Amino acid sequence: MAAALHKNGTVRFVAGFLLIYGLLYGVNHLWMGLTIPGGYYSPWLAKYADYISGLRKLILAGSSTFLEWLGYDTYVHGHYMRIIGGKAIRMVYSCIGLNIIFVWWAFNIAFPQPARRKMIYLLSGTVLIILLNMVRIALVALSPREGNFMNTSLDHHTVFNFVVYGLIILAIFRIINRNTKTTTG
Repeated sequence: MAAALHKNGTVRFVAGFLLIYGLLYGVNHLWMGLTIPGGYYSPWLAKYADYISGLRKLILAGSSTFLEWLGYDTYVHGHYMRIIGGKAIRMVYSCIGLNIIFVWWAFNIAFPQPARRKMIYLLSGTVLIILLNMVRIALVALSPREGNFMNTSLDHHTVFNFVVYGLIILAIFRIINRNTKTTTG
């Protein structure tokens, strides 16, 4: 009986994770379609509820700040961050990292743990993912070759995804272990 309960709990978690991720992903694409000109564009939503552009601006501004701390003069305008006298970075949708954030959110919402822990993990993980993205964009801006990561043949999206998903997996193990100790000990 205990194995059946554990199995049902696992199935419930996996189903919940997939459902939550699917909803986040779907609603995000619907929202994106409403805030980008064309199709079902809503000027009101684009002006007052475009979180995608807001997150892009936050990441670019943070990257610009990191570079300024290193002594570079930069500015941000629209989808671009430029090092004065150097390279410009155009941040497209795929660079924002929303799908990675949605994986983190879906895990934490679906995983059975106290609500206070869910909120702490959701917020701290989201902030960490955004900070890592800011660092990535700053490093790409410093890279002398277009589209590559720190003068290597590696694609910066691949490096970023590998690092962040690796950190997420480590965090998931920690969360599972912490909750297992709490419930069994």
